[in-house]
Amino acid sequence: MIRRNIRCLACTARRRLFYSFLLFIATVTITFALLAAFYWDIPPSVRKEGTTTSFNNDVDVGDQVQRYRRPAPMDCVTQPVPSNVLQSSNYCSWKKNLQDCYQMLEERIIHTSSWVFLGGRDMSTLADFMSRKWPYHDDQTVKVTTRRHPCQNLLYFGLPPPGYPWVVPNVSLGEGPTAYGLEHPYCMDCRNCWNVLVDASQEQTQRYIEYLVVEYSRDVSIQTSFTSTTQETVSYHLETKQPEVCIVSVGLFDASIPNLSQEVFLINMERYISLLQRACENVVWLSIPAIVEDESIPQYQNCDLQQRNNAIMDMLTEKNHPNVFIMDVWEKTLKSDHSSFLQLSSQFHAVIVRLFVALMVGEGDVTVTTGSTGDFSL
Repeated sequence: MIRRNIRCLACTARRRLFYSFLLFIATVTITFALLAAFYWDIPPSVRKEGTTTSFNNDVDVGDQVQRYRRPAPMDCVTQPVPSNVLQSSNYCSWKKNLQDCYQMLEERIIHTSSWVFLGGRDMSTLADFMSRKWPYHDDQTVKVTTRRHPCQNLLYFGLPPPGYPWVVPNVSLGEGPTAYGLEHPYCMDCRNCWNVLVDASQEQTQRYIEYLVVEYSRDVSIQTSFTSTTQETVSYHLETKQPEVCIVSVGLFDASIPNLSQEVFLINMERYISLLQRACENVVWLSIPAIVEDESIPQYQNCDLQQRNNAIMDMLTEKNHPNVFIMDVWEKTLKSDHSSFLQLSSQFHAVIVRLFVALMVGEGDVTVTTGSTGDFSL
C-alpha cells in the first residue's frame, strides 16, 4: 500500500511538473509574440541596428516580402507623357536608374533632415524603410510618437474634434473614405496605417522622419473644429513645423470613389498639392503606380490610372510651383513586382529609399546596379 501511494505521489508530481512546463512555454510564446508585434509596428530607427548609405553594401529589405506578380500589358493605347511635362525642370522619370531624379532634387533637398511621408500603405512602407537607413540612429535623443491605431490619428495631431457629429463624405465632391473609415468615424480605410514620428531634433536643428496617413486627394476621415478634411488637418499640422521635404503619394485610391469625374479629381489634387506646397519647403509627388488588375477590384484599371497620371502631371506643370517636383514611376511600376494587387514589393521601395537617403546625407551616386544582396535594377 505504501509503495502504491509513493507511486501515485510520483505520478502526480510528474503531471504537475509537465503542466507547469506547458504553462511556461505558452507564457513565453505569447510574450514573444506581443513583443514582436510591438517591435515591428514601430519604425525600427529606435532599434539602433546601425546604418549605411552604401549602395553596394546594403541589406536587401526586398527579401522580406515574397514576390506576387507584375501588371499585365495594358489593353489600351499607351498615353505618352505630355510634352510640356517632359520639358519641365521639375520632372524626372525612373528609367534605368534614379540618377536623373537625384540630379533634379539635389539642388533643393540635399543635406536635409526633416522629412514627411504622406500616403497610404506604400508610403508607410517607404517611411519605415527610410527609418532603417536614417543617419541619426545613435542619437540619444531619438523619440517615437504614435498612437498605433487607425482610429486615433486625430489624437496624434492633438487637435479638437468638431462640436457636431462626424460629417459623412460627399461623393459629388469626390470625397473619401470609402471602406472601413466610412463606417467608423475618424478611422482610416487602411486598418494597419497610423501616424508615426521618429524625432531626434535638437535646439537648433530639426531631425525627424514623419509618416502621415492621407489616402485620398480629398477625404473627411480626420475632421477638427476648424478643418473639414484630412488634407486641411494635415496641412495645418505641417504649417507649424515647416518640414524641408514632403514626399506625397496620392491619386491611386481615388479610383474607389464612385462616379468620380476627371474634373473633380483634378480640382481635389490641385487643392491638396497647393496646401502642401505652402506648408512644406519642398514637395515631391510620386506618380500613381501601375497595379495588378483583378476582378475583385474592377474600379482599378491601369488605362484609367495612366490617364489620371498624365492629367496630374500636366496640371502640376501648368501651375509651375517652384517647390513642387514630379517623380514619375509609372513605367517602372509596370515592370515591377507587387506584393498585392495594389501594393508594390519591398524591393521597389528599397531602391527609392536609397535615393532619399543619398539626398539626406549628400551621397552623389545613386546608380542602381547589382549589389552584394541582389539585383536592384528590378
